[in-house]
Amino acid sequence: MRTASDSDFGAVSATCSLLSSLTVPYWIIGGWAIDLAAGRVTRDHADVDVMMLERDKHALGSDLTGVDVEPAGTLGPGRLVLHSDRLPLPTDVFLSRATGTSLVYRRGAHSITRALAGITPTEIASRTSLLR
Repeated sequence: MRTASDSDFGAVSATCSLLSSLTVPYWIIGGWAIDLAAGRVTRDHADVDVMMLERDKHALGSDLTGVDVEPAGTLGPGRLVLHSDRLPLPTDVFLSRATGTSLVYRRGAHSITRALAGITPTEIASRTSLLR
């Protein structure tokens, strides 16, 4: 398994560069999102996690070139893996549901709804935009 242990955000930058042609929003999530918020790489990473809206997954096929999109297998429905020579690490895509302009997160019998406009803190968004 490949990992990123360097002290920079090269793997995230490569993912953002690859996804820059998407015509739909996406968000860096997971461990890399924590590192972006901290302003430093805090641990080794085996992949880059990205969240997209389930209704926008068509854009992975129509907007991207040179990218293999595969179901994530044992990770369950709603997850895809991107592979490309331009990515130093695999990119896991988590597909989230939305209703209108709200993100809907469901786990078991519980759900959380939040406005899409409110899920990207400005400070972190500015750090991520520097990677693109």
